[in-house]
Amino acid sequence: MLIHSQVEDLDTRGLQFIGDNMNSIQQLNPRHHKMLEFNMRGWTNKQIADHLGMTQQNVSVVMRSPSFQHELSMRRAKLEEMSNQSIVSSDQEVTDSIRAGAKAAVERILSGIDSVDENVAIRSSESILDRAGFPKVSKVESKSLSVVMNAEDLVKLKEAMLLDKD
Repeated sequence: MLIHSQVEDLDTRGLQFIGDNMNSIQQLNPRHHKMLEFNMRGWTNKQIADHLGMTQQNVSVVMRSPSFQHELSMRRAKLEEMSNQSIVSSDQEVTDSIRAGAKAAVERILSGIDSVDENVAIRSSESILDRAGFPKVSKVESKSLSVVMNAEDLVKLKEAMLLDKD
């Protein structure tokens, strides 16, 4: 759907058509520009003809003329360019807003580290470490011993045990 202000922003100057068919419209007049505007808004030839007090046949003749088609394609290209620029600026605004929100969230979490409430400070620290990719470390009080070993450690342990048997 075209935005009225975008259609109005388009250049409305007439174009001179130079071609083989000298019976075609040479230059667009103000009525033709109105037809362009209505066409860009999605009006049918009948609606345009009724609104401007013309016949549908006359509207069709004007709309098929090379100068009208050229101006119509120029306006559509300009409108598409304006739309693309609008999308780009909207994307940038969204990106900027997300960055600002993320920065505010980080600052809030960081401020929790200095909290006088130890629980808040611990939760803030855990949150920062978790987001940085460090897993949560939990304090476990137990009389049993847990050992985490990788395959290389197991090989060394096995060798050490074999040496102790000898």
